[in-house]
Amino acid sequence: FFKHNGIPLVLLDVNFDLPKYDERSRKLLPPFIGGNEQVGGSIAAEIMTNHFLKNDINNPKILIIKGASTGWESTRYKSFVNTLSSKLDASFIYSDPIRYDRVTAREVCRTLLKEHSINKRISISGIFASNDDMAIGAKSALYELFTQGYSVIKEFGIVGYDGINEMKELLASSDPYIIG
Repeated sequence: FFKHNGIPLVLLDVNFDLPKYDERSRKLLPPFIGGNEQVGGSIAAEIMTNHFLKNDINNPKILIIKGASTGWESTRYKSFVNTLSSKLDASFIYSDPIRYDRVTAREVCRTLLKEHSINKRISISGIFASNDDMAIGAKSALYELFTQGYSVIKEFGIVGYDGINEMKELLASSDPYIIG
């Protein structure tokens, strides 16, 4: 549509799995600029690692909230896990792939946080969400559980991915659980 009507189109922060396309199909793809998911996942892990080391937590239990089952998505969270594991003796719990939205993330986090609690004390130390909306959903689940009498370690941390304005505002507001 765009090409045939002379409308320029460039997709930002999109990755096509080019090896899956033959030469003819590649020519039909719009121009795109993709992010480096490996570097991004590593940066997210460094944020969480520094937070835990600063608070003397050497064996955290991290909940990974996964988005869609795509190559770039798995690169993102695998890079996070590999980087964090190289510095801390961490264990990981993985959600099934879910939609990239805060409502679904809230529901999934609420369920997994409850499953990983003893006497309403959540045993998870932090959450890595595949995007910022999911991180905001995770925060919502956490605060909802607080109203039901659940608790977490003081140093609990949530890290998202993308840098949307709402997440930047949460970081600037010094929310005690949003760390990156």
